[in-house]
Amino acid sequence: MIRGGPPERMRERPHRCRRVDRRRLAAAGWSPIERSTA
Repeated sequence: MIRGGPPERMRERPHRCRRVDRRRLAAAGWSPIERSTA
């Protein structure tokens, strides 16, 4: 299903963006727990 699915869904939440987001939030003073509850 995912293999023949639209590329838009995969582009919506890329793995690279997620990693950078976590590093950017940590630099801003955010915690991984806060992001989980948000």
